[in-house]
Amino acid sequence: MPSVAARRPRFQVLLASPAVSTGVEQYYSDLSGDGSRPPQVSDRRELEARVLAYAGRRGYDPVPVLARSTVPTLWLLGDRDMSVPTFASRRVLDSLSGTGVSMHTVVNFPNADHFLRDADGGPQPPVWNEMMSWLRTQGVVRGP
Repeated sequence: MPSVAARRPRFQVLLASPAVSTGVEQYYSDLSGDGSRPPQVSDRRELEARVLAYAGRRGYDPVPVLARSTVPTLWLLGDRDMSVPTFASRRVLDSLSGTGVSMHTVVNFPNADHFLRDADGGPQPPVWNEMMSWLRTQGVVRGP
């Protein structure tokens, strides 16, 4: 998606998308079990520490494209995503906002999984409401 932003769309809404390199994302998926197999590391703190210390092959890294982007972008992330390391993506996006030119708005749903559903089967996180509210602030959608 960030590469598409180079074509100057009016806005982007990204659902459970990584802001980390493909190598970091794959490493996280391997450790977490990707939500489809038993995790290699089940302690959340250890998992995050290992991912943040990852020194392996990076693969494609979207950060240079994200740093240059002038397209308003909404990132909707689930904190219990076992496929995308949202804590690491948030860290990247927060570092970009420190430059003063970031067009990235990030909304985390604490109990949401990769599909932005409640990981415990509870009430649906307000994904739609957050997206519509943001689209209104961008002037894309009008009304309540």
